Amino acid sequence: MSTLVKFPAGRRLVLGSRSPRRRELLELLVPGDQIVIAPPQISEEPGFDGIDDWEGIESQLAKIVDEKADDVRQQLSSRSLPRDLADIVCIVCADTEIVVEEPETGALKVLGQPPPETWKATVTEWFRKYYAGRTHWAISYVSAVTLRGQRVSSCVKTAVTFSEDAEHWLENYLKTEESLGKAGGYGLQAGGSLFVEKIDGSPSNVIGLPLKETALLLEELSAR
Repeated sequence: MSTLVKFPAGRRLVLGSRSPRRRELLELLVPGDQIVIAPPQISEEPGFDGIDDWEGIESQLAKIVDEKADDVRQQLSSRSLPRDLADIVCIVCADTEIVVEEPETGALKVLGQPPPETWKATVTEWFRKYYAGRTHWAISYVSAVTLRGQRVSSCVKTAVTFSEDAEHWLENYLKTEESLGKAGGYGLQAGGSLFVEKIDGSPSNVIGLPLKETALLLEELSAR
């Protein structure tokens, strides 16, 4: 399969993520047989409670991703994965969050994943309060770090506008259970695209990995 980045033959890249969507996107850039999956083992990560502006959200997101990348680096130092580590170009970690604006105050709010126990009610509220006929944002932070600690990163923001009649399809959409486990309660790569009226920025960023920005990071590290 042809890929979009001239990734060095015989070298490997470590993806620090369990997300199948993120792996699928990364395989557009790097051959799948050169990607190794090594998820971070962090049990808890800081949230966004009390953070309601872009500067704070971006700073917290960067902290979360950089901690994940450092966790994976530490894992690799204690095992051979399964061969020697000399052929690993870098570790790639990323996180994507959905950010909305409070209608009354204009303050920003990170939605995260809907709670499993009340996900239907939660997603319904999100559509009515934040999505239908309004614009929200997907923000991703991507970090590529070598085993020696050289790091390059990118923060990408995409504006997504849902149609006024988005709630018309919501009941049937919830029956697909696609909202479970997804930041913001929808997936752009599947049925969630039904609600979209306009996207300003990278569509792949909304899915979980901004392709152009990630490609530039990989090219930068591969050239070193």
